[in-house]
Amino acid sequence: MQIFSNIQSENGYTLGDWLINYEDGGFKRRGLSGSFFILLYDLFGVRIKVSVFILQFFLNLLFVGYFYLLLLKRQISFTFLFLVLSPCTFLFFFNDLGSIGRKEIILFSAFAFYLHRLTIQANNIWKVYYPFIVIIPLGVLFHELFFFYSSFFLIPLFTIDKDRFSHKSKLILVLVFLGLLIFIVSLIFFLGGELNQAESFNILESKGISPRMRNLKNLGILTWNDNFNKLNYFAGNNYLKYVVSLIIGFSVFFVFTLFGNLKFNRNEFLFFFFFTFLLSIPVYILAIDWGRWLNIQFVLTLLFFTYALNQHKSSSKRNSKYAVSFIIYSFILILFWRFDLVDKGFYLSNVYSKLFN
Repeated sequence: MQIFSNIQSENGYTLGDWLINYEDGGFKRRGLSGSFFILLYDLFGVRIKVSVFILQFFLNLLFVGYFYLLLLKRQISFTFLFLVLSPCTFLFFFNDLGSIGRKEIILFSAFAFYLHRLTIQANNIWKVYYPFIVIIPLGVLFHELFFFYSSFFLIPLFTIDKDRFSHKSKLILVLVFLGLLIFIVSLIFFLGGELNQAESFNILESKGISPRMRNLKNLGILTWNDNFNKLNYFAGNNYLKYVVSLIIGFSVFFVFTLFGNLKFNRNEFLFFFFFTFLLSIPVYILAIDWGRWLNIQFVLTLLFFTYALNQHKSSSKRNSKYAVSFIIYSFILILFWRFDLVDKGFYLSNVYSKLFN
């Protein structure tokens, strides 16, 4: 219902980001979705807000469905639920309702679908991976997040499935995969125009969107000031607190690797986490919603952990001790630890003030 509420209120990001289009000035980043909704309106008269809601609902349903299918094929422990309910994964959306309805749901759905396909026992790499030669580069036309987080789609090849396919076939796949991504991103960078080239609101208002979105300034993607001084904003809002949340979120997943019955060890996790995070650093430089980027990092990591779970239980006493400590630690974090989409990189929840003040 929060998606519906954000769309009905014509939120400058929950709705506005989906309405960037090619009709206003031609080719640009993120423009495919807006042109799709405008086409639906022109051909069938479907109200834009209705079609945005239906697509978002479908994508969320798709994500939940494929995540459930991943869970069905794994041995899920009670402790794993604390990863799911962590403030850096799914609880984040309840703590900051403004994060609901953003375009990362496309990325989450694609990655969940991708990992589900990897469960297919096929020896031919192309039978497993062929959809992603098209889907992932296509995703970049919806949002450049697909480019900055594309490393997640390659990690299983070199960790969980490192012995499943030949080195030659993996190398060819990676080269094709990266070649298409770089080609699409280059087109956007060199040929793409500004998100709003002066006619966006005229076009959208003729399709039923109200004029209120014109006056949102930096509260809307279509009214964002490109000359906004991000460095001063980062310093003024103490964005270094997000580093605290990054470390806490990392610690939750790292501790889980010590007992979580995964198909990789902690050293492989360290490489995986820092490799994927380093490749995503440009988004932290380009935009101010650092909480969003951290959440994407951790949700994708959660999906990867789900795929990496073994089929059998581990019952050593050492693991049991780690598991108890993990539950206590995670429970404390669920109660007290918070970070928001923007501005608030780390803070204590209202529970803390009610208990201790």
